[in-house]
Amino acid sequence: MSNQAPKSQNLPPPSPSRPENLWPKLAVPPKMRTPAVILKEQAGLLGQMTHNIVRAEVKTFKSETGDMLVYAFALVAPALDNYTVYLFQVYHKPTELYPLKIYSDVIVSAGETRRSWSAPNEQEFKRILKIIFAHPKTSTAIRSLMAQSQGAPTSGEPPSGGPVPIQD
Repeated sequence: MSNQAPKSQNLPPPSPSRPENLWPKLAVPPKMRTPAVILKEQAGLLGQMTHNIVRAEVKTFKSETGDMLVYAFALVAPALDNYTVYLFQVYHKPTELYPLKIYSDVIVSAGETRRSWSAPNEQEFKRILKIIFAHPKTSTAIRSLMAQSQGAPTSGEPPSGGPVPIQD
C-alpha cells in the first residue's frame, strides 16, 4: 500500500484565493441504497397494492440520545382519520448504513413485548423486511384497516345523523 496522498479531483492548482483540495474523490457507489430509500420504496408499493386505502409512511428522526437515526414504518388508514399503526422502527448510526437494528412492538410472539432483529448488510435487511411484511399480524392489521376504511365516511364527518347520544 502506498503512502502517497490521493490525487485531487482535476482541479486547477491552488492559488491564494483557491485552497488546495486535499480530499479524495467522494462518490456514492451506484448500487448502494440506503435503508430509508428501501423503506420508502416499500411504503409506496403498499399504497399501490391497496389503492391507498392503507398507506405506509416512513418517518425519520433522531434517537432520544441523538446518536442514531430512526425510521418509523407506519401503516396509515386515511379514511379512519389517519389512524396509524407503527409496525417497526429501524435504527442505525448516521455515519454508517449497516449494521442496523429493527424493533417491533407489533410483530411479537407470545410472552414478548418487543422483538428485535440485526442486519449487517442490505441483503439481510431485505430478508428481515420480507419476514415482517409476510407476518400474520402485519397482514391482519392491513386487512382490518382496509375493511374498516371501506365502510368509513369519506368526508371526515360522523355517519349520517351525527353521533348517537349515550342514554343513561
